Amino acid sequence: MSTAPTSETAAHLHDAPAPHEHAWSTRSRHSTSDGLLLYVRCTGCDAHRVDLIIPGAVAPSALSRAFGGD
Repeated sequence: MSTAPTSETAAHLHDAPAPHEHAWSTRSRHSTSDGLLLYVRCTGCDAHRVDLIIPGAVAPSALSRAFGGD
């Protein structure tokens, strides 16, 4: 059995987006009893995520994984 990529596999690999460091931009924010809930979007690939800033925190923490995008 060969492990070399076929032309079909190779074409699919070229269509995949290159991995990148997400640049999160806040789309909306809401105060909750747990802190400030942020709905963020990556400016590079349009992925989305939900973050939470708890009172006294220096940076937000992700409540969800990134989803969507290219």
